[in-house]
Amino acid sequence: MEEKTFTIAGKKVSLNKQAVENAMKHVAPDTVARYSVRIGEHDYPIKQVVSVATGIPSIAFISTTAYRVLTQLGFDVSV
Repeated sequence: MEEKTFTIAGKKVSLNKQAVENAMKHVAPDTVARYSVRIGEHDYPIKQVVSVATGIPSIAFISTTAYRVLTQLGFDVSV
């Protein structure tokens, strides 16, 4: 699966859809405030997903960044 490189909070990270899905396998979803993405059987807040997948605290980036990363990786983001 093709990896894509993103700059998040000044750090370059390489991700692919499978790596994000694997990172979320055993993570309980936080409460969704607005934007969510379905991974497996759960709906996760998009910032939680990007934070867990990259190790970058969610406070370090905005939802727009998470939205861009996830949609470019092929996820459908819901409002």
